[in-house]
Amino acid sequence: MDFTLKIILEKISQITERLNILSQKSRKIHELDVLVSDETLYIAATDGVNTGKVKYISVGISQEEFDRIANLQLVSDTDTSSLQILDKNNNVITSLDISFLNGNSVTLNVNHEDKRLELLNFNDEVISAVDLSELFPTTKQKQIFTHKLTKTDLIDELQIPLQLESIPNQEEWYDLHINGGFVSDNSYHIDNDKLVIHRGDIKYPITEDKTITFRYIKQ
Repeated sequence: MDFTLKIILEKISQITERLNILSQKSRKIHELDVLVSDETLYIAATDGVNTGKVKYISVGISQEEFDRIANLQLVSDTDTSSLQILDKNNNVITSLDISFLNGNSVTLNVNHEDKRLELLNFNDEVISAVDLSELFPTTKQKQIFTHKLTKTDLIDELQIPLQLESIPNQEEWYDLHINGGFVSDNSYHIDNDKLVIHRGDIKYPITEDKTITFRYIKQ
C-alpha cells in the first residue's frame, strides 16, 4: 500500500507543478500597465552577495491567476471517489480518480491537521501515510523592521545590535537598508532574533537618527 500512496502523491505533485511555478514566478510587477511593448524594464536581482539588475521578461501570468492559487487545498471527495485540488474559492482546479480503491475495504483520507495523506482500513485505522507538508508551500509571513538609531545604539564602535520582533528565516530572502541605501549582506549578520550591523564594514559614517529598514521572512 505504501507504493500505491507514493504513486498517488507523485501524480498530485505533477498536477500541482504548473500551479507552483505560477506562484514562484509571479510578482506584483505584472500589475504594471504603464509599460509599453517597446520599453525596456530592469528589476533588481541578487545572488546573496552581489547585487545588480536584469532585464524583466513577462511570463504572461495575470493577477487573477496568481490570486486564484494563493491558498490551495487538497481534499478527498467520497461521493466522486476522487482527490481534488481546490483554489482559495473552493473551485475544483483538477481531480484525481481513486475509484480503483473501492471494494478493497480501504479509503484515502486527507489529514489537514497533520498535513498527510492517510490510507485507512475498514476500522478507520491508519495503515500507511505520506507527508504532504512540502506539497503546498505555506504562506510566508513577511516582516518589516524599522528603527531610528539613538545614541545608545551607537555605544559600541564595532557593532550595532538591534532587537527584531521575530526570528528571521535565513533560508529565505532578506535585505537591509540604512537611510534608503542598500547594505551588503557581508556587513551584518543575524543572531537568533537580533540584527547585528558591522560598523567597521560600512564605509560611510553611521550616525544618530539614521533609519534602519530590515525586510525579511519570519521563521
